[in-house]
Amino acid sequence: MASGDTLAVFTAESSVPMITGTQMVFNLRNGHLVLEATNAVADGTTFTSVIPRNYTAAVGITAQVTWTSKTVTSGTIGWDVTFERDSGASGDDIVADHWQTAQTIIAVTVPASAGLVAISSIAIAAGTNGTASVVAGDCYRVRLRRLSSDTATGVAQFLSLELKET
Repeated sequence: MASGDTLAVFTAESSVPMITGTQMVFNLRNGHLVLEATNAVADGTTFTSVIPRNYTAAVGITAQVTWTSKTVTSGTIGWDVTFERDSGASGDDIVADHWQTAQTIIAVTVPASAGLVAISSIAIAAGTNGTASVVAGDCYRVRLRRLSSDTATGVAQFLSLELKET
């Protein structure tokens, strides 16, 4: 793989409910399935996949979130993302959550018209506090949550999460 190559793409259809925390909820927007997150609490969801065999673990992963607002046209919307490695080779278990440190995707200004698409991203360092030290072939989960500290007072609508080699 090379810098910028896609490792995984997750859409609302790929969402797996969380056991703890407040869930994003499904909705339709003009035929687009979206996940909605309020700003009152850190609404979230998870996704599960396998790291491609040609991933270079030392380079890290960039998480890119594509989203819009339901009705809000001012303020900021931010996200956080975290990884959990579920690899038998490293002795991980799925009995309990093993989320690493949440990486904050800086809140960005909401588009001037509700429904316009925005993209937010963060480069996450390889290692235990960032990518949970995932390596090629590992099963993993990634959790995405809306920041409860952003300033847009309405609903954010999640469209997709792309993970790219940094």
